[in-house]
Amino acid sequence: MVCKLENIVSRLEYILKFKDILGLQHIASDHSSWRTPSTSLDAVCNIFGRDQDKEAILKLLLDDDDDNDMTCVIPIVGMGGTEKTTLAQSVYNHVSIKKKFNVQAWVCVSDHFF
Repeated sequence: MVCKLENIVSRLEYILKFKDILGLQHIASDHSSWRTPSTSLDAVCNIFGRDQDKEAILKLLLDDDDDNDMTCVIPIVGMGGTEKTTLAQSVYNHVSIKKKFNVQAWVCVSDHFF
């Protein structure tokens, strides 16, 4: 168990080095959010009623009609509690997405984004 923990710590330290290389900054806030932090981990529950939304987002991401490598943003907007994050997790973890993209990143932008 100690070996596993040491391995995890060394991997975290390795990742932390990239923070400075990429110019990322940690912004401390006195505001403690009541929200659960967002994660890319696949939601355990099933999604009902969002199949069309999921397919539309997958089509936008997987469509190879455009030959340019432009980065795009696909906004998912709605009232709180309408499973926007769950929808994003479902798309993020979809088999087709994992096959097409070599690198994936999950970013959560809070209400207090500067």
